[in-house]
Amino acid sequence: MTLALIALGILQLADVWTTFRFLERGGVEKNPVIAKLMGMFGQWGWVVVKLIVAGGAGYALWWSDMPELLWAVNALYAFVVWRNSQVAR
Repeated sequence: MTLALIALGILQLADVWTTFRFLERGGVEKNPVIAKLMGMFGQWGWVVVKLIVAGGAGYALWWSDMPELLWAVNALYAFVVWRNSQVAR
């Protein structure tokens, strides 16, 4: 279960990194929640908010002993990171 939480942290950082690469190449954030956070908190503020929310959600899933759901969230973020990296080329 701890491995799933570590994986979530790594995937969150990878999501942020690939998002920045995508945006540097002229891309536009398509997730309306993240786009709103970018507008409200600026270039780096949204990252802090995103990581706090994702960390809290991951910890809640870890604490409630729901490894399947935590791994499902990881699979979703793995897809997001993969997709960002494909578009950011």
